[in-house]
This record gives sequence, C-alpha cells and structure tokens, in this order.
Amino acid sequence: MEAVRAADTAWAKAGHRVAVEQFDIGGRGLAGTTPARAPGKVRATTSGDRLTVTGDGFSYGFDRAGGELVSMKAGGRELLGSGPELDAWRAPVSNEIGSEEGPWREAGLDRLRTKPGKVTVDERSGEVVVTVPSSAAAPGVQDSSFAQTLRYTVSGTGELRLDHRVEARGAARKVPYLPRIGLSLRIPDRYDRFSWYGRGPQENYNDREDGAPVGVYSTDVEEQFAGYTKPQDYGNHEDVRWASLSDGSGGLLVSGDFSAGVTPYTGIDRAAYPFALRKDPGGNTLHLDHAVSGVSETFHTVLPEYQVRPAKEYAYTLRLRPLTGAEARTGTPRGPVVCAPEAKLTAADTTVPTGGSTSAELTVSNPCDTPLRDVTASFGLAEGWTAEPGTVDLGDLAAGRTATVRTTISRGEGSPDGPRPAVADVRATSAGGARVSGSASAEIDGTPPSPRGEVAVSTLDFITADNGWGPVERDRSNGESAPGDGKTLTIDGTAYERGLGTHADSTVEVFLGGNCSTFTARTGVDDEVGADGSVVFEVYADGERVYRGETVRGSDAAVPVEARVEGAQRLRLRVTDGGDGNAHDHADWGAATVRCGTGGKR
Repeated sequence: MEAVRAADTAWAKAGHRVAVEQFDIGGRGLAGTTPARAPGKVRATTSGDRLTVTGDGFSYGFDRAGGELVSMKAGGRELLGSGPELDAWRAPVSNEIGSEEGPWREAGLDRLRTKPGKVTVDERSGEVVVTVPSSAAAPGVQDSSFAQTLRYTVSGTGELRLDHRVEARGAARKVPYLPRIGLSLRIPDRYDRFSWYGRGPQENYNDREDGAPVGVYSTDVEEQFAGYTKPQDYGNHEDVRWASLSDGSGGLLVSGDFSAGVTPYTGIDRAAYPFALRKDPGGNTLHLDHAVSGVSETFHTVLPEYQVRPAKEYAYTLRLRPLTGAEARTGTPRGPVVCAPEAKLTAADTTVPTGGSTSAELTVSNPCDTPLRDVTASFGLAEGWTAEPGTVDLGDLAAGRTATVRTTISRGEGSPDGPRPAVADVRATSAGGARVSGSASAEIDGTPPSPRGEVAVSTLDFITADNGWGPVERDRSNGESAPGDGKTLTIDGTAYERGLGTHADSTVEVFLGGNCSTFTARTGVDDEVGADGSVVFEVYADGERVYRGETVRGSDAAVPVEARVEGAQRLRLRVTDGGDGNAHDHADWGAATVRCGTGGKR
C-alpha cells in the first residue's frame, strides 16, 4: 500500500512516493527457481587433483587439493571467477570505525585464508556430492579461526546446492559481533547486471529495512555504489529470495533465503576516499550472506537483535544454477512454481549437556495437489553430534497429507559448547519428475557443566554478552571500546578483584543448570567516570525478574544485591540507563557470585 503525491509540489513531483507499507499474505513458492523437469544424468571424472562434474549443457570443476570450486561453465561460457569463500568481513561502517573494527582486525577477520581438510566425493541418487571441511584463519594470528564445512551437491539439472555450516573459534568467537556470515563469489565482470527479489531499491540492513519494500529490482553493478565520504560497506539487501548477475545472454542465479550485495571494488576499507577505490581484476564480488549485522546509529553499538552473534554455529543452504538465454535477457528466473514438501522440526529439550541427548520430532507435509514420491528425510548436525535414526524413508506422501518421524539427537563427550542448529533435509520427487526439497531447523544449545559450589560469575562461559560500549569485561571495568582496556573494578573507592565491567545497555547471560540457589553482588557505577553516569541493575532467573534496584549514580556507594535463583537454568544480568541516555554508564557487578550445590551436572 502506497501514498503518492497526486500533483507537483515545490519539493516533489507528482507520483513521488511519500509512504509505503507491505503485508505478508503467506506463500513460500517461487516461480522459476527450481527446474520443473526430471534431472538428467550427471557424471564425475577425475584427472589428477581436478574433479569435473558434467551434465547436459554444463561442466563444473573442483580442485580437490585446494578444496575449491574453480569453474562453472554453461553452454561453454565460464560463469565463475573464483569459488565460494567464507564471508565474515565488511569494510567497517562509520559507527564501527575505531570501535568494533579493532577487535575484528585483531582476530584477523579482514585477511582470512582457508586451509582445506580431506575432500570427499560421493555419487548417490543420481547426484555428485563434494564435501570440503576446512578452517579459515589469518596468517600470523593465533587462536582465532572459523571451522566450516561446505557440501556441494550437483544434480543433472545443473543446479549446484551449497550447504554451509560454520562457527567462529578462539578470538573470533569473542568479538563484539560478527560483521556478517555467509559466502562470497567472484563473477567475471562482463556479468554486470544485478537483479534480485528482495528489499530495495536502495541499500538496506536488518535495522534499516522497513523503508525498503520487497520487490523485483535490477540495476547495473556500478549503480549499487554508495559514495560515502569514507568508503565503507555498502549495497546490502535483506530478505532476498533470489539474485542474479547476467550480461544479456548468460549468467548465474542464486536462490534461498539470504542477504545479497555486489561490488566491483576490492580493499574498500583501505581507500581513504572514493576516488582511491580500486576495481577487483578478478571480477565482481557477489555477497551471499546468511546474516549481516545492522549499522546502528552514531555513538551506539548495533542492538543485540540485529547482531550476528559470534558465539554460535550457523547452517544454511543456497542453490546456484546457470540462467537460460531467455532468463539472462531480463536477469529473472522463468518457469512455474514447483511444489515442494514442507517441514517442521521440534526438539523436546533445547539444552543438552555433554554426553546427553534429546528427542526430536519432524513433521513433513505435502502442500501440493498431487502426491510426492520417494520422500526421504535426513538430519544434519554439528561435529560431535549424532541423530538416530539419521535418515528416514517416508515413501510416498499423498496430497495434503502429513507424516511424522522421531529421532534421538545425542551430543558426544568433549564436543564444544554453544548453540548448534539441527537441520532436517526432506527430499522428494514431484508429479512431473522434478527433484524437490524442503528443510527445517531447530537450535539446540550445547550447555557447559553446571557451576558447583561458590563460583565467581566472571569465570563462567557467557551464553550472551551484549554491551553498550566495547565488550563486557571480566574482572575489569568497562574502560573503552577495546577488549581488556579497563581498570580494577572500583565503586566509591572500594576495589573488587572479581566481577563484571559493563556499559548500559548491557545483558550478560550464564548457564546455571538448575544447580544454584543464590546470586550476590555489589553494584554501582565505576569510579573511572567520576560522578557521571546513572544506571539500573536487574537480575533475571529463566526470564523472570527477581531483582530490580533503584537508579544508581556515579557518586553513590555500592549497592548490595542478593537474588534467589533456585532451579533456574539461566541467569541474566541486565543494566539499563537511568532514563537520561547511556553516556558514562560504566556499570560494575562487583564480586558477582553464584552459590550452587556440589552435585550438579558435569
């Protein structure tokens, strides 16, 4: 629904859009993204380290030694400059320069290099599957990396499915937030027409998207450029279902649920001014991201709900295929909606300790008006996790019917803590012979051992740690924006060896596992800001507030806190501003301690 000017005014012409709002009326099917035909034959051949997968009208090449997709040819034309690589960096936006930028560079996010593990190749169900485990880290940077697995599945239609599972480790897991998480491709620069179905036409981010309606848009790659005085990340588009790069006669289509953007430039953050930007000789860079952090506002960090969290694992799927000649003329996919199965995955328990397990229920539905044949479901899990059964054959599913299967998801001893996506992949054959798929996921939290005895909160692993300025500090005051730049925690002249240094607005959450009874602390504004600052301290047990203090100011003495947390799985410590903004709101949880039983889950 739009409101537009009916007549010319001094400030706008007739037809100028004053306001717009959209309403979701349901439906997930997309026309033309899934080939509506039975897949042809696909063949894999190996010569040295080169694996070539061929089918009717296409040829894709893999370097087994480097674990890379190195070629995508359709009709004899090369579509790929260089293959998918981890996309975790962005040229810092103005709000990040001099703040989040520092920890990102220290963790090496701006110069990651990928080292592959053992590449495996399988041929099953008429498809070729190439699995590449790898790690990505910056040269010379210790204890900071990303562990990831890329699985390429090539079908006889020419579709290349990418399943990506990735998580940050070490210092990369401790940055305030990740700029983005996804994949990027380099595409030859002759493919310079960018089309997408998503939010636009202007750039938009998850905290700046409501004014960008969902639609089908098309521009030249150069038109995506936003000429900020200091070059920085630009051109992102949220809620994208498909995107393409084309030259009028050929091109590449990507479909899924992702954020997309394209740029011809390389090293954007190294240019002081727009005129200093340099084009990438390797082609246009196409960003295909599972998640991109917001951009916030001046002097404020990105709000937690718009951040890409570093301390969790991500899993998602993208589909790539060549555009047909007719599609390349407009950059848009053509063809009918191919009906696919729908799925929902529910875990009985979303927290699992090491060595534990939970049951999960997968419901598969056929929304089509014809039967789905040869329906199968398989479960994809993090390293060290298993599902039993891991695959299920559901046979045929009549129109409008559902089927339910159950599995047990187990966490191995010694597997890392943190949220892990469990993904159910449902495959089927449609009435017309096309291979179709649907998926569902459930996030399961691999929890650390429960605290035992009297434990300083600063020694516990953080489930979340959001902070209004810089990172939450352990046993130090908040300081400035860099990690570890605080001082001894001090409130009204009294120093505290243990505790948390935060800045409003702040939230810290830790796992208790139902084993603790009491939380205590001495709270106040740190002496490093003098008489400035005003904050309110709150304590939550499993989401229920069990303590809220009065407003504390910089000149006040420490306030003792004691809160009952019996049986709580999670403890959340929250600091808000005193109603007058968060300037100078350096808030200390001095001597923050939980008192727990000695027989909790190990």
